[in-house]
Amino acid sequence: MIEGDPLESGLPTYLCNLIVAEDPQGIGLLARKGEVPESLFNALRPYGGVLCLKMSEADHSALAKRVDTGKKYANAELKRSGVMTLLVRAGALPDSDDWTHQYGNEEQTLVSGDKRVKAPFGVLWFGGASHESVLPRHGHGPSPQVAGGRLFIEGPDMIRSVDVYTGRVMWERNMPGFGEYFNRTDHFAGAGETGSNYVSMPDRVYAMNGDVILELNATDGEEVRTYQLAPREKGETPPKWGSIRVSGNYLIASAMPLALEGDDKKKSGSLNTGQGSGSRLLVIYDRRSGKMLWKRDAKSNFRHNNIAVSGDRVFCIDRLTEQKEQALARRGLKFEGKPVLYALDLKTGEVIWKREKDVFGTFLNYSSKHGVLLQAGSAFRDRAKDESGKGMMVLRGEDGKIVWYDKDIEYNGPCLLWRDKILTNGAGGFGIELLTGRKTGWQYARTYGCNTAIGSENLLTFRSGAAGFFDLDGDSGTGNLGGFKSSCTANLIVADGVLNAPDYTRTCVCAYQNQTSLALVHMPEAEVWTYGAQLAKDRIGINFGAPGDRRSSGETLFLDFPVVGGTSPDLNIKIEGKEVKYRRLHASLVKGSDDAPDWLGASVVEGATRIVIETEKKGGAARVRLYLSDLDEKGEVGGRKFDVKLQGKKVIGGMDLIKEVGAKTVLVKEFPVELKKDGKLEIDMDAEKGSTALAGVEVIWD
Repeated sequence: MIEGDPLESGLPTYLCNLIVAEDPQGIGLLARKGEVPESLFNALRPYGGVLCLKMSEADHSALAKRVDTGKKYANAELKRSGVMTLLVRAGALPDSDDWTHQYGNEEQTLVSGDKRVKAPFGVLWFGGASHESVLPRHGHGPSPQVAGGRLFIEGPDMIRSVDVYTGRVMWERNMPGFGEYFNRTDHFAGAGETGSNYVSMPDRVYAMNGDVILELNATDGEEVRTYQLAPREKGETPPKWGSIRVSGNYLIASAMPLALEGDDKKKSGSLNTGQGSGSRLLVIYDRRSGKMLWKRDAKSNFRHNNIAVSGDRVFCIDRLTEQKEQALARRGLKFEGKPVLYALDLKTGEVIWKREKDVFGTFLNYSSKHGVLLQAGSAFRDRAKDESGKGMMVLRGEDGKIVWYDKDIEYNGPCLLWRDKILTNGAGGFGIELLTGRKTGWQYARTYGCNTAIGSENLLTFRSGAAGFFDLDGDSGTGNLGGFKSSCTANLIVADGVLNAPDYTRTCVCAYQNQTSLALVHMPEAEVWTYGAQLAKDRIGINFGAPGDRRSSGETLFLDFPVVGGTSPDLNIKIEGKEVKYRRLHASLVKGSDDAPDWLGASVVEGATRIVIETEKKGGAARVRLYLSDLDEKGEVGGRKFDVKLQGKKVIGGMDLIKEVGAKTVLVKEFPVELKKDGKLEIDMDAEKGSTALAGVEVIWD
């Protein structure tokens, strides 16, 4: 129970399905214009959380005038039911997005459109259900999926739905045999080769289990419909399903999986085992009626990672790789089909266009924003052995004409389509302009981990030792969420306004402090520190005593010194002084400004008398900004006074930070300087009383 003013209770964001106020007038709800019911509205769960208020018609009308459904109360619905007024937080959060498929969506972009989640992060909740019935590590089971405020995750014989906003289990369904293929602990390609065995939508979950597709109600997991194909020949069993997608009202599935050597534990030679990297049949249903619309037989094989859907068409490749052809030949099986890349009409199956030259891809993804299809590969650790990691081709989705083709480019995959860029995978992943094929010069760093990076508007997420991310929004570099590892399967899912991190580490023996599910949200007052970002060409920054790097809103990358937060661009910095030491506080304890952020003044070097920074610029004009902060808990006026010289010229005399701005407050001073021919910047500091204190230095070349 929380006692006190409900408007000042500090209820967590998204916590409540229902809040009831029987006396809204008595708690001052109508008296505080602008505050009410905003403070309580933010505590409501999206997708239907309700604030229930007992009030008169007159008070209801007054409240209606104050509810701004376009901004503060986005997606709010105000209703009247008897003597009660209902304020409903309907639908999804603004600027959020779902993660419905193995690779994000039916276009296989590997990128969520969610714009709400970005660094820095705070914990929304942790704990939740045990991982005991979830798939183990290394088997690379399907990635968790998020839709309609629910996260879906599977085990060897089950599928579970979890509330992304509280961690509460909403339902769990027993499905014997479901997920058994991925129930292994050796390094294995798993769903990275076969694709996911389920798709999650806000209204339905479609789960393949052998020769049946179960259509489940997303709200409670109850069965709605089943899909099963008739046997191909008399006396045969129904074909098993291979992969699955949903686009609008269409269910896209492949059947008759072609299992070859190394595809599963039993090494079966059957053409219809239920697991494989591709299938021999493509089937399209109307998911409203359950009616089959059309089907198409492959000449060779529809590789599951080569099926991408967008708008009114299905893109797919009918092809066997050389390795698969050789495996077939060893069993006396041979297919004569030549590789073909198709664009098929989603509703009818008619060929819109096809390409028969330079068809090499093992992974297709599509950008609807730019109307182009990427033909590439997804070679990486624990991916399929016949995956390609060389060559890229971008084609126009409208007519199949080549936009650009680089047959020699090498990379790790699968590739992400982020805005107008292609981002490759793995340590040293780099960026390519989607519409030209030119490398951008951008890249990112990560340490060890066998999962692949996935993305959102503001982040890449991946395992980098512990759970890691790259800050795309601020281009600040790679950071760690700390204390827990992510799965061998990509499981740091940005969707529905939350960074979802379900525990997918059963059987893992790595020595991380925490083994739990959790969810993170953007929390501006928290700290974020990174490493490995690239310096701007015209500026550098040093943040003394910081635990990592961070880029300012002015585009300057401030590097930690001494270097403790990870590998960063090399700078030669020398500090002299008899008693040099570093002091640091949390940024929330420091007062900053737009020009001098709190995090930049939250750490200082004390006692330095001379600092020499070597830059790449050999001479020339520059501007130097000195960031000053006194973190002394008992700082007094006159207790610390010092002079500062730049390039031998005094620029600050008798600086008394406590007197000028107060304790734990950041002050910035800017001065023009001429860099020496050797590129050195010299800072001399002389303490008149106490010791010197410097938080950071920024150099901007004119």
